[in-house]
Amino acid sequence: MKSDAPRSPEIIAHRGFSGRFPENTIPALLGAFDAGCSSLEFDLRWTADGIPILFHDETLDRTTDGSGAVAELVFSDIARLDAGSWYSPGFAGVRVPSLEEAVAHIRSRARHIYAEVKAVPEPAALDALLEILRRTGIHPHTTVISLDHDLLEELRARDSELELGWVVASEERFEPALRTVAADGRALLDPDAQLLLDVPERTREVVSREVPLVTWTVDDPRRAEQLRRLGVRRITTNEVLRLLAWARDAGRVDADSKPECGDIGAQPRPPSGGTG
Repeated sequence: MKSDAPRSPEIIAHRGFSGRFPENTIPALLGAFDAGCSSLEFDLRWTADGIPILFHDETLDRTTDGSGAVAELVFSDIARLDAGSWYSPGFAGVRVPSLEEAVAHIRSRARHIYAEVKAVPEPAALDALLEILRRTGIHPHTTVISLDHDLLEELRARDSELELGWVVASEERFEPALRTVAADGRALLDPDAQLLLDVPERTREVVSREVPLVTWTVDDPRRAEQLRRLGVRRITTNEVLRLLAWARDAGRVDADSKPECGDIGAQPRPPSGGTG
């Protein structure tokens, strides 16, 4: 696959603008747009009644006032939980959105969506996901990414056109994922930024082969600049304004980007809870 990475860096809001808003919520998604970012990443899990929701952790405890496994509760119960107060009192009452609710808010403003599937209850859930992507019109603008490479193979068997992203968090999985992505034709490699920085010669080779690359999670402009010098153009960040400012000040953001916004409430705080 020939890389279609932009000449200017593509700044991707990690779990929405999670440096300033509660992650994977509607305010985080809209906050990214208001900051001038048009590419979003968010996480997907399924409820007990088969509804895909924007949620990172296996359990509700860290980011809501509920507890227990996401997969064991129905959506109507999860939708009643407070998913904002853990971050800041100013976000009290923010709810966990379903994928369809999120898409209704973002489809007219998002340039590209990176949806990370954390786990599915059964393979049939992937068919339901594809149906939502097609019905809402975001299929051509979405890359489904995952650390679960078997799940990505299941998706590829169901859809030859959907762009898929092999998330890589460890050195031993880098080369196998790279081989798969290079042979696929509609795929990208999405490694931890440190894997790219640790072996710069390999990163330059991957870029020279025009294998599409995205990386995560980069909040320091100095690291972003190191990656840019290696040829990496798609960078996922919690700190949207900081990375947009880096790109803007270096004259590398598209002219229509707007890396400013008004008072957005909470103090910056990067999300926890593991990779992706």
